[in-house]
Amino acid sequence: MDARDYLQQIAKDDKLIQNKCVEVYQLRCLATSVTAPMGTEPVQTSGPSDKVGNITAKIVDLEAEINRMIDKFIDDKQERIAVIEQVNEPLQYNILHKHQGKRFTEIAEEEHYSDVHISKQHQKALEKVQKILNSIG
Repeated sequence: MDARDYLQQIAKDDKLIQNKCVEVYQLRCLATSVTAPMGTEPVQTSGPSDKVGNITAKIVDLEAEINRMIDKFIDDKQERIAVIEQVNEPLQYNILHKHQGKRFTEIAEEEHYSDVHISKQHQKALEKVQKILNSIG
């Protein structure tokens, strides 16, 4: 796997988990807005009769999926951090670590370097990560 893709996968997985949590929230809102039919006349429907129960089952299934995703996310993140920690050059290490959630301009400002320098150092750090990944397997 390419070093850049390897490191970016964590952000993608994090976003996927966030989106699943939004789905749960939307299902919970839907479950609380479903009401029982009013009146005494029987109504024929072709759909499921227990909408709240069906939505609740979907919520439970989705939450179990989210929990599995979070467990995998934590394991994958720890693995990537272990790889990043093998980059011995302090600035490159900092860039890799901070780039998990920050843009180069923010990192450059914090590290007191130009954006161009940070970008070049990031490329060198990615090359080191690629060597580490190649040596692993």
